Amino acid sequence: MRFLTFAALVSFGVQVVVGATTTTTSAAASTETPPLCGLKCIQQETLQSTCSLTNATCICTNVELNAKISLCVHESCTVREALLVQSYSKHTCNAPSRDRTKEVWVIGVVFLVLGLLGFGLRVMARLCLGAQTWGPDDWVMLIAVGMMIPLNALSIPISQVALGKDMWNVSPDDVTKFLYLFYWDELLYLGALPVTKISILLFYLKIFPRREIRIATYVMIGLNVAYFIVFELISIFQCRPIDGAWRAWDGEYQAKCNNINIQGWAAAVFNILLDLGTMILPLGELYKLSMSMKKKIQIMLMFSVGFFVTIVSVVRLQSLASYATTSNVTQDYVEVGYWSTIEVPVGIICACMPAIRSLFSLVFPKVFGTTQQKSNYANLSGSNQKPLSSSNKLSSKASSLKAIRVKKEFTIRSKRGDDASFIELNHTPFTNEHSSSRPSSDRKLATPHESVAVPWRAPKNQARHDPFIGRRADNGTLDDYDYVIVGSGPGGGPVAANLAIAGFKVLLIDAGGDSGDSWTEKVPAMHLMSTEFEDTRWNYFVNHYPDLEQQKRDSKMTYQMPDGSFYVGLEPPAEADPLGVWYPRTGTLGGCSRHNALISIAAHDSDWDNIATLTGDDSWSATNMREHFKKIENAQYLPNSVVGHGFSGWLGLSLTSLSLVVEDQKLLSLIIAAGTAMGKSLLTALVSTVVGLGQVLLRDINAPGQASQTGLYQVPLAMTDSIRGGPRDLILNTANAVNSDGSRKYHLDVKLNTLVTKINFDQSGDKPRATGVDFMEGASLYRADPRSGSATSTGTGSVSAKKEVVISAGAFNTPQLLKLSGVGPKKELESFNITTIVDLPGVGTNMQDRYEATVIGKTTSDFVITSKCTFGETSPDPCLEQYQKGLEPISKGVYATNGIAIAIILKSSVAEDEPDLLVSGAPAKFKGYFPGYASDSLADAQHWAWIVLKAHSRNNAGTVTLKSTDPRDMPLINFNYYDAGVNSAGEADKDLQATYEGFEFGRRAFSDLIPLDGSFPEVWPGTNVTSEDATKQFLKDETWGHHASCTCPIGPDSDPNAVLDSEFKVRGTEGLRVVDASVFPKIPGFYIALPLYIVSEKASEVIIKAAQSSA
Repeated sequence: MRFLTFAALVSFGVQVVVGATTTTTSAAASTETPPLCGLKCIQQETLQSTCSLTNATCICTNVELNAKISLCVHESCTVREALLVQSYSKHTCNAPSRDRTKEVWVIGVVFLVLGLLGFGLRVMARLCLGAQTWGPDDWVMLIAVGMMIPLNALSIPISQVALGKDMWNVSPDDVTKFLYLFYWDELLYLGALPVTKISILLFYLKIFPRREIRIATYVMIGLNVAYFIVFELISIFQCRPIDGAWRAWDGEYQAKCNNINIQGWAAAVFNILLDLGTMILPLGELYKLSMSMKKKIQIMLMFSVGFFVTIVSVVRLQSLASYATTSNVTQDYVEVGYWSTIEVPVGIICACMPAIRSLFSLVFPKVFGTTQQKSNYANLSGSNQKPLSSSNKLSSKASSLKAIRVKKEFTIRSKRGDDASFIELNHTPFTNEHSSSRPSSDRKLATPHESVAVPWRAPKNQARHDPFIGRRADNGTLDDYDYVIVGSGPGGGPVAANLAIAGFKVLLIDAGGDSGDSWTEKVPAMHLMSTEFEDTRWNYFVNHYPDLEQQKRDSKMTYQMPDGSFYVGLEPPAEADPLGVWYPRTGTLGGCSRHNALISIAAHDSDWDNIATLTGDDSWSATNMREHFKKIENAQYLPNSVVGHGFSGWLGLSLTSLSLVVEDQKLLSLIIAAGTAMGKSLLTALVSTVVGLGQVLLRDINAPGQASQTGLYQVPLAMTDSIRGGPRDLILNTANAVNSDGSRKYHLDVKLNTLVTKINFDQSGDKPRATGVDFMEGASLYRADPRSGSATSTGTGSVSAKKEVVISAGAFNTPQLLKLSGVGPKKELESFNITTIVDLPGVGTNMQDRYEATVIGKTTSDFVITSKCTFGETSPDPCLEQYQKGLEPISKGVYATNGIAIAIILKSSVAEDEPDLLVSGAPAKFKGYFPGYASDSLADAQHWAWIVLKAHSRNNAGTVTLKSTDPRDMPLINFNYYDAGVNSAGEADKDLQATYEGFEFGRRAFSDLIPLDGSFPEVWPGTNVTSEDATKQFLKDETWGHHASCTCPIGPDSDPNAVLDSEFKVRGTEGLRVVDASVFPKIPGFYIALPLYIVSEKASEVIIKAAQSSA
C-alpha cells in the first residue's frame, strides 16, 4: 500500500534552502527565479540575518536562516509555489541530483517476469499432471496474477513521471500524474495480497480433509475477504470526492481525505498478521503426518516458503516508517515502491511452489526428488569410504534412543453400550515354528517345467479370532440392522465402516475368520507365504481355456491325486484328476487385502472417465474420483505432487526404503539394465544419478495423470510403519471405537466364520426388495477352504436389513450368491431349478483379468539383501528377527518391503490410448501361482524375475457359472484366454502382441545388464524358447492373472448385460447393491486394489446420500 500525505508534500515545499539570484535550470521543475512569495521571504529573512543577498554560500549553509525562510514560505505561499521555491533553492545551492528511476522499473519488470514464470510453471504442472487438477485455487491465483501484471507494469510510467527522481526535479503537474498512477497501483496491491492468500487457503482445502483445519481455513478465507473489501473500499474512498486522492495535494482542489499514513500502517500490519496465520495454519497438520521427521521437515519447509513474503512485508513496513518523515517523497519512496512490486510476485511464486516442485521433480529428479543421497552411496562413484552397515546403523540408533513408545493398534471392548453379547478377539502370536531347520544355503531349487507332487502342509503359525455372536431370537434370527454387508474385503469392509461412522447400525458378515496378527499376514515381504497361509487360504482352481488339452500345456496345471495330494506339472500320472490352475483367494477379515502384494497404484483417469461416459453419470469422472482417493489416502512418503494426494485417510501408503536397494549391487545392476532396455537417453540419466537412484525411483506414480506416463517408478505400498495395512484396520478401529465415557461410538458388528447362503426378497411391490440374508455358521464351511473337509455347520440363521443389503463377496462369489438367490441368467437358473427373481443375463459374465508372465534369470551368488532370509521356512529366520527388532524401515531390513524393487510403465505398439504394460522386478523364481509356489519361488536367493503385466486386456469372455445349488460349493470359473475368448477384430492377437513386447523387454533387460556383481542368464523360459512364434506359444501356455473382476458390471440402461446402474444398485431390485471388483465394466489400471478402495469410498457416499434423501 503506497500512500502520499498532503502534509508531507507541503513540507517538501517549505523546507527550502535559498541562494543567490543566479540559477541553473537543468530540471523540469527548476525555475530561473522563485515565485514572488518565495522571493519576498528570501529577501526579507536574509536582510535580517548575518548573510548578504550576494553570498550564496552563507545563505545555503545558515541553518537558522533556512528555518526562518521555510516558515515564511509556509505562511505566504501555496503548495505549488513552495515546491517551485524548493526546486529553485536546491539547484541554486547545487544540491546533488539523484536518478533512481531505472532501479524502480527494472525491479518491477524483473519480478513481473518471475511471477509470470512461477504461474506459468504452475499451469504447465497442471497440464503435465492432468488438466483435471485445475481447481478453485488456480482460478483465484489467475485473478491474483491479473492484478500483479498491471501493478508491476505501472512501475514503468510511475518511474518516468516521478518515482526515483528528487522532488525538486518534478514539476507540480507531474506530481498529480504520479499520485493518479499510485492510486490505481495502491488498489491493485491491496487486492493482490489477500487474493493470493485465498488461493493458498483454497489449496489447503484440497489436501486437508480434517474438519477442524477446514473450519480454520474457512475462517482465514473470510478474514482475507474482509481485508480485501474493507481496505479496497477505504482506499477507493480515501478522499471525497474520489479524484481528491490525486488532485487535492496542492490544497487548491477542495476534498476531504483520510489520514492516509494511519490507513497505510493499518493495512500493512493486518496483512502481516494474515500472512502469519496463513503460513502457520497447516504446520500442525503437517507435523502429524505419518512420516519420518526428515520428510516432515521437508514438506513443512515447502509450505513455509510464504514466510519469505512476510519478511518482505516487514522490510517494506520499515520503509513505510521512514517515508512518514521524509522531505523528498519521490526519492525516499523508492524502497516502499520496489518492495511492493517484489512482495506480490514473490507471494504468487510461493503459492505456486507445490505445483512447481511437482513439475521440477519430473524434469530434475536428482535435485527435487524425495530421496536423498546416503553416505554409503559413495562406493558407487569410486570413493573408498566404507558404507555404514545396517547393524551399525541400528546400533547407533538404539544407543541414542532413551525410550520407545509403542502405540496400541486397537482396543478390545469388553462392554457394549447396547448390551449385545460379544466374544473377545483372542490373538495367538505367530511362533514361526517349523519342523524344518535347514539353513538357507541348503534350499533346493526346482528346475523349469519340473513336475512336482505338492503335499501342501498346514503351517503351525496360526492365529485365530473367535467370531462375533450377536443377540438373537430363539428362532436363530439376529436383530435387525440398517445395513447388512456381505464380505469384508476391499469393497465391503470400508463401506461397512463408513456407514457405521455415518450413524447407521451395520452388520458385516464374512465366511472367514481373522488371523491378522500373524506375522505371515503382517510382514510385507511375507506376501507370497500369506497366499498359502492355511488359516486364510481359499483354493480356487480355474480354467484358462475350455479345451482341456490346451489347459494341460500350462506347467502350473494342478491335479488331485487319489490320496488327496496335488500334482503340478506337465506329465501327470494316469490316476491324477485335473483341477485347473490354482487361483489364490482368501477367506479372512479384510479379504484379499490380507495376502496381496500391497501394491497400490491409481487407475488411469480414462478408466473413470469411461464409466462416466458409459453411464452418463459425471460423478464417476476422474476429477471426482481423485477426491475420493485423497479422502482415503494417508501418504506416508513425500510425494512429488502434493496436489492430488491425501494425508489423513485410513489407507497408509509408503515406499520401499532406497537404502535397501543401494545395499545390493546386483539389484542396482538390474535397475540399470531396465534403463538400458528403455533406451540410451534414459540410461545416460540413470547412470548419472544412480548414486541417489535419481530419475528411476523418484517419480510419483500416483500423481494426477502420472499413470499415463511411461517410465520407471518406485511403487507405493499399503503399509504403515512397515506393517501391512488395509480395510481390516479400518474395520477394527471403527468397531472398537469408544466415546470419552467408554461407551460404544459406532454400531458396527462383525460376524465371522459365517457363510451367507441366500439373499431374501420381499416380492410384494413393483420390484423385489432385498430384506436380508440367510447364513450358515461355522469355520471353513466354504469348500475353497482347505480345511472344509472336516468342517461342520454349527447353526443357521438369518438377519434383516431395514435399508439395504450390500454384496461384496468378490468377482467369483458375488455372482454365485446372486444366482443362488434367483438373480441372474434365467436359463442357467432354471437348469438348477432355482426360481428366477430377476432375469439378469450379465451376472457372471464379462469376467476380465490381466495377462501376466515372467522372465527369470539366475546368477551364481546370493542377493545380499535376501541371502539370510528364509521367509518363515526355518526357525530362527534372521530377516524376521531383524524386522521384529528394527525401529524404522531401514533397520527393519528387507522384510519391511514387498520385494518389488521397481516398476516400469510401457506402451506397446498395439496400445490404444493409455500405456498398457507394467514390468516389475523381484528377487524370486516366480513363475506364477500353483500349490507350493511360494516356497519354490523363494527357495534360494539367486533368482530375479521380471514380471510382465498386460493391463486393459480386451478379452471380456470370462464366465462364472454355478456348479450346484449347494452354497458351499465353488462355482465353475473359465477365463477363456486369448483366442478362446474375444477375437472378432483381432483383440486376442493384440493382447498377445502386447504381452510379447513386455516379455521381450524383460529379456533385453537381462541381456543389456552391466554385471556389477554377476550376470543373470535366462533360465525361464530359457534358450529353447527364442523365436517370436515360440515365445508367443509359450505365453499362451503359461500366462496367468490374479485380478479377476467385472462379473457384475455397471452399465447404461440400454445394455441388457449391465447388472448394476451407476449407483451400484442391482437392476430390477430395490435395496440391493454390489460393491467389489465385479462392478467394473472394464478392468481398471494396472493393479486393482487401490481402484477398488476408491470405488468403496464412492459407494459409501452414494449409499449415505440415498439414505439421507429418503429420510
